[in-house]
Amino acid sequence: MIEPRLPRRLVLLRHAKSSWQSNAARDVDRPLAPRGEDAAPDIGRFLAERDLWPEWVLCSPAKRTRQTWKRLQPTVEIPPAVVYDPALYLASARTILARVKETPARITTVMVIGHNPGLQELAAELAQHADPAVGGAVAAKFPTAAVLALAFDTADWAEIEGAGGRLLAWRTPKGREPHEL
Repeated sequence: MIEPRLPRRLVLLRHAKSSWQSNAARDVDRPLAPRGEDAAPDIGRFLAERDLWPEWVLCSPAKRTRQTWKRLQPTVEIPPAVVYDPALYLASARTILARVKETPARITTVMVIGHNPGLQELAAELAQHADPAVGGAVAAKFPTAAVLALAFDTADWAEIEGAGGRLLAWRTPKGREPHEL
């Protein structure tokens, strides 16, 4: 029997704007800034309008990524499984991709909430294959609360690297980019 090649949807989200004014002694403990608290629900609504809600969330354990996820949750109809993975804190593009590739095959939509520069590097690389103009824009700037969503026609998450992918959405919190699909 031939296994169907279901689309795998990957949503890459950089945490919302964090506060550099906090008293946090460690970077991992920096909270969201008021601007970030406002931006996260907007991105949540953007994802909901495009039916891009994940079944599985891979999230850095940093305070700002956890708070970003918490601010997105009110727009989620069915809560996904959330994995707070210490390896995603300030992870490289290769580490993030490796974690995504470990996603169980039964999951069709994954969201990664992480940090630059690794998240931006992965987003730019994957977007470049899907749409070179968007790939260039993402490589130039992937600001806080930016979101990129791609679909891959593969049977397993381990196959997404090199699978090309199609662009589903690309947006920053200000929503000024001309590449909203």
